[in-house]
Amino acid sequence: MADDAGVSEPSAIVRYRVPAPGSAWIEDERMQMSLVVQAAGGEVPVQREKRIRRRVEVFGANPRIVTRARISYLEHAVIERRALAERTRPSPIAGKRYVLDATGGAVAVATDGGEAPADEAAAVCAEEKRFGKPETLAMVVAGLRYRVGEPVAVPPATAARLFPGDLEVTALELTLLEHGERDARFAIRLAMRGASAGVETRADAAGTLRVDADTAQPLEMKLVGPVHLTGAIVADGTLEIVATREPDPAWGN
Repeated sequence: MADDAGVSEPSAIVRYRVPAPGSAWIEDERMQMSLVVQAAGGEVPVQREKRIRRRVEVFGANPRIVTRARISYLEHAVIERRALAERTRPSPIAGKRYVLDATGGAVAVATDGGEAPADEAAAVCAEEKRFGKPETLAMVVAGLRYRVGEPVAVPPATAARLFPGDLEVTALELTLLEHGERDARFAIRLAMRGASAGVETRADAAGTLRVDADTAQPLEMKLVGPVHLTGAIVADGTLEIVATREPDPAWGN
């Protein structure tokens, strides 16, 4: 609908739908921080890469969120490179699968054989901070109104809840680029800040987000941008985040 000046009103362009019990998909995530650290002996290249590949199978859901699911961590590792040395730190949950249940409010973590060991349960909860929470990125994307090419800012408090991690998201902006029958593509911008052990980190990343048109579930996100560390460590570099989600090819066979 157009207003008196003939300009179309912003509109919702995707609808939200929670994944149904029985659905399954594969998620791939990679976050890489490449830095040049200022040291007494000169500049030292440092790289930290986190890789996660998980299979998610939905067991239970309400009209808003998934409440019970099995998550299999096909890969979960941190790779650190400093100068010519490389070290891989696998996670205690790599190669294992867990059932997460948030029907009672708090998230309970179990293995197929019973209660998960405390260290593994803690690692799963740290990784799945958004599980069972009342807001998801898909909900927020579906709830906003867009005009093609015009940025829409997400309230900062909401943005911080959507991306829990070592860095707090202080700003999130989405711009609709195109909308098709199967998906919608957005430009996305994030501002992130954090402080730990006397080091302040600031990062600003931009890229694209693609979501399913029928469910608003994210299908692909690619972000890259500068990162700066000050304080006990002084460094400059680049932050890169790539995440994809595809239906599990084995599901339904």
